[in-house]
Amino acid sequence: MEGWREAARWAGSYEQWHAEQERAALAAAEFERRERLRDVPVALDGRAIMALLGLPPGPLVGAAMRHLQDLRLEHGPLSPEEASTRLRAWAAGEHRRS
Repeated sequence: MEGWREAARWAGSYEQWHAEQERAALAAAEFERRERLRDVPVALDGRAIMALLGLPPGPLVGAAMRHLQDLRLEHGPLSPEEASTRLRAWAAGEHRRS
């Protein structure tokens, strides 16, 4: 409740303050999700990902890298072969969503 009292100067109501808090939390979570995890190594680098998936440099390569990092965090290190297999499956699923 203390945060609400401090914010009462600019927020017209508790609902506005709470909505802003939720928006900020969602924005932070999205940033964290999109931010590349610099300290999490993966089996394939950007060039290998581009060659494997036939992608030009761009945000999809970063998304693929983040996917491999997520896999490493969940399952431990992957061999290049396992990373390639999982990345192809991920890419096929991404194309179906688009």
